[in-house]
Amino acid sequence: MASTVALLAYFPLAAHAGRPLGTDDAGTVGADACQVESWLERSSAPKARTWVLSPACGLGEAVELNVEIARTVPDDGIRFESGLAVKWVDPAWKAGSLNWGLKAWRGTAHGRQAPRWAATTSGAMGLLTWQASEAVAVHGNFGFEKDHASRGTEPLLNLALSWDATPSLTLVAEAMTVRHSPTQRNLGARWWLQPERLALDFTVGRGTGAEPARNVTVGLGWYGIGW
Repeated sequence: MASTVALLAYFPLAAHAGRPLGTDDAGTVGADACQVESWLERSSAPKARTWVLSPACGLGEAVELNVEIARTVPDDGIRFESGLAVKWVDPAWKAGSLNWGLKAWRGTAHGRQAPRWAATTSGAMGLLTWQASEAVAVHGNFGFEKDHASRGTEPLLNLALSWDATPSLTLVAEAMTVRHSPTQRNLGARWWLQPERLALDFTVGRGTGAEPARNVTVGLGWYGIGW
């Protein structure tokens, strides 16, 4: 289950690239604005279904606070998992078409038996976004992740490409890896039902390893919510 929280920690933990990317970008939702993303993931190894709710709000232009709550079935004694992330992207952190920022997070498992609250993962990473053209952007995350069960800390690397194929359709491809863990590769798409307000998204992915895990996600995002 710790690995699930680890992936959720950067499944936007979401513009901003947002869903369907797991790789984060060097942007925030903006001042006095919020968004809510939710999705269902089906994985093959082990066979499981995970429901995720992920709201995020901007605390000024530079800071974004993101919370994620996930429920996996079968649950292996875990009632639900949660993650808290803070992203800091100062508007001045840019050079031409290149933007950068920072992000830190912590994941927690909420068990049915003692200990009922247990830290699973935490970490921090730098964020880079290069707007290669009006329609194409490249995103990179470079940092580390700590597994609290094993007390090990490993470097992580996420790379992603997004392409606005039409005003309503965005296509994405990415690879995410933590050293000594399987690499996750995803392809996905987002379709705007209402421009910049309501979107459907979909991904298919595969992990490397002795028993490659396959996963599919379907999500819905609500953006531009004022507060």
